[in-house]
Amino acid sequence: MKKLLLILVMTMAAISCSDDDPVIPEPEAIKPTLVSKMTVLREGAPEDVFHFTYDAKHRMQKITYDEGINTVEMSYNDADLVNRMAFNGNPNTLDFFYNDQNIPVAYQNSDGTLLPVNYNAETNFYTFGPSSYILNAIGDIQSTTRVHYSYTDKKGIFANVVGPNIIMMQQLVGLFVSVGSKVAMEKVYNDNAQMFEIETTYDDSGYPVKIAYTGLLPLHANRTYMLEY
Repeated sequence: MKKLLLILVMTMAAISCSDDDPVIPEPEAIKPTLVSKMTVLREGAPEDVFHFTYDAKHRMQKITYDEGINTVEMSYNDADLVNRMAFNGNPNTLDFFYNDQNIPVAYQNSDGTLLPVNYNAETNFYTFGPSSYILNAIGDIQSTTRVHYSYTDKKGIFANVVGPNIIMMQQLVGLFVSVGSKVAMEKVYNDNAQMFEIETTYDDSGYPVKIAYTGLLPLHANRTYMLEY
C-alpha cells in the first residue's frame, strides 16, 4: 500500500511539472515615453532638428542641434533639480542655486556674474533677470511678461521628464516656452488677443507627435513641431 501511494505521488508530481504547463510571463513594467527628436518647421526657413538624451531617472541630460554643432548638457543635484547647464562642451556654463525649499534663488554665468532669481510664493511668480514668469501647480509657464498660455488635460512633450521646466524654459526660451510643457498647450495669447491657434496630433498612446501653430496676428508666422520617441 505504501509503495502504491509513493508511486501515485511521484506520478502526480511528474504530471504537474510536464512541459505542457502554461508559462505565465512576468508583468513588464510600463516605461515612460520620452521625446528623442523634435523637428521644427517654420515658414520660409530651413528646418531645425533637436535630439534629446536622458539618464536612467528620466532627467534630460543633453540637447543637440544644428547638426551636432551646438549642445546643451545638464547636471542635477540630489533633489533632481538642474544645477548646471553647459553650452557647447563647457566653454559657457550657467550654475543654479536653490534654497531649502528647492526654490531657485540665483544663477551664475561662466564669467562669475551672479544674478538673482526673485520668487513670490503667493502668486508662484518668478523673475529671472529682465523676464518674469508665472507658473501653474505642476511647473508649466502660465504667463511671461505679456504672453499667456493655457493648457488641456492631455500629455505634453515633457510629460515624463523629471526636473523643473522653469529652468529649461527660461534658458532655452525660444524653443521651450511654446511647447515644452508637461500637459499640452491649447492657446497662446497676449494682453489683447489670441496669437496662435494650436492643433495637436497624438499617437495611440496619447502622446503628441505633431503640434501645428497657426499665427493669428501680424509677425506671428506658422510653425510645426514633429516629435519622435
